[in-house]
Amino acid sequence: MYLSSEGGFLYQVPHPLKKTRPSYLCDSKKITTHKKRFLDLLLLADEQESMIDRYLERGEMFVARDDGQVVAECVVTDEA
Repeated sequence: MYLSSEGGFLYQVPHPLKKTRPSYLCDSKKITTHKKRFLDLLLLADEQESMIDRYLERGEMFVARDDGQVVAECVVTDEA
């Protein structure tokens, strides 16, 4: 794991599609504002926008990027 210049982290992970390239660096960044801009990707995991609205603002959002393109995201909530 490496520290990113944008304050996130870089992870070296296996590339899922390119077998000739065994790994790549994936940049992760915490998103604190305008989380709804990632709604399309969230809807792939949770089909109801009303359910996403219930946890989106209270959770911490992280996105992972490869060459600037978002390739993954997660919203972490504290459910004690």
